[in-house]
Amino acid sequence: MSAQTSPAAEEVRSPQGPPIFNPYDPTWRKDPYPFYKRLRNEAPIGQIPGVGIWYVTRFSDCQTILRDPSRASSDSRKSVVMQKLNQEGVRGAGSLRQQRSFLFLDPPDHTRLRGLVATTFTPKMIERVKPRIRQVIQNLLDAGEKNGHMELVRDFAYPLSLTMICDMLGIPPRDEDRFLAWSEQMTASLDPMRNAPPEVVERQKKAMNEAMEYLQGVMAERKKNPQNDLISELFAAEFEGHKLAEEELLSSVILVFGAGHETSVHLICNSVLALLSHPEQLAAMNADPALVRNAVEETLRWDPMIQMTQRVALQDISLGDQEIAAGTPIMLLLAAANRDENEVPDSEQFNIKRPRFPHLAFGFGPHFCLGAPLARAECEESLKTIFGRFPGLHLAEKGFTRLDTLVFRGLAELHTEI
Repeated sequence: MSAQTSPAAEEVRSPQGPPIFNPYDPTWRKDPYPFYKRLRNEAPIGQIPGVGIWYVTRFSDCQTILRDPSRASSDSRKSVVMQKLNQEGVRGAGSLRQQRSFLFLDPPDHTRLRGLVATTFTPKMIERVKPRIRQVIQNLLDAGEKNGHMELVRDFAYPLSLTMICDMLGIPPRDEDRFLAWSEQMTASLDPMRNAPPEVVERQKKAMNEAMEYLQGVMAERKKNPQNDLISELFAAEFEGHKLAEEELLSSVILVFGAGHETSVHLICNSVLALLSHPEQLAAMNADPALVRNAVEETLRWDPMIQMTQRVALQDISLGDQEIAAGTPIMLLLAAANRDENEVPDSEQFNIKRPRFPHLAFGFGPHFCLGAPLARAECEESLKTIFGRFPGLHLAEKGFTRLDTLVFRGLAELHTEI
């Protein structure tokens, strides 16, 4: 199995009639890009059957909606449709969204909270943690070298990202496994699932409650005895005369730990797989290490770890010949937009030498991802070191398996031989 084709993809290439986007249908998820292409070309703006949600696929349309929070809200509570779906038990606006972090708020609350958190996520902070990133990477690769093989998801990307997040939050290594289990449940709550089984919902709630209880204990300790960590810095942060309330600090830490951790994992693994699947691109990067940053950016465009995001129309919005009514949820297919033929020549090709393109993998506008510099740094350092130490790294016979998820696109397993 390769990253470019799958039986599921074959099924969506030539159905009768115009394509219909149904996020609850798992058949196209292993390789969604042929389906996204059909949507862009045949039905670039449309409605998801039976749920009252619109979708958009073109780059310019996604940018238009993301640019102006006065036209489209990040707060799902402003949509009657989303409230109804929550009542019906649709997983997807679950525990992580309900923390009301700044990711799901509008100005002025979003501006204030983001401004406070942004005081700690600075270029200086990224440079400060880079030596630690390199140290963790080398330690993890040492273990792989002894074995002669690595499963890069569990043996490398997860422990790297988890160690860095826990280091930043001041979480001791003995508790990292607990954080991994909580993170997986919390990020799963972002994925749509109709009529989610009660046991699934309970697992997600339990993980959120346990993580919150743990972090509240850490916060109480840091309030009394500040340390050189992110939680202590957030307590001290000030923006335009404002400081974080404790519940706001908690929701911000949950967001950093939950969504941020998974983002880095999937970016690293998607990048490695893209390069292994395109030997000529990998050879070019190995010959010119300056192309490492290009490889990361091209992966973000070509196979991003965040496939989509959502907004709620605050006013009637005209896109093309379509009119989206105020109060309507809109699903922005960011991964489809990143391959828009009207914006990117040879958009289906993975090419690390192409001119930089302002992709939407980390969003756009006021909600552009604060953690993007950290995710980029972890991925760049990983690619440099993995292929620098092991230029002959290749896929093992076991190959790879994809996660069956919608919002996050990543790997469950990536087996390699050194």
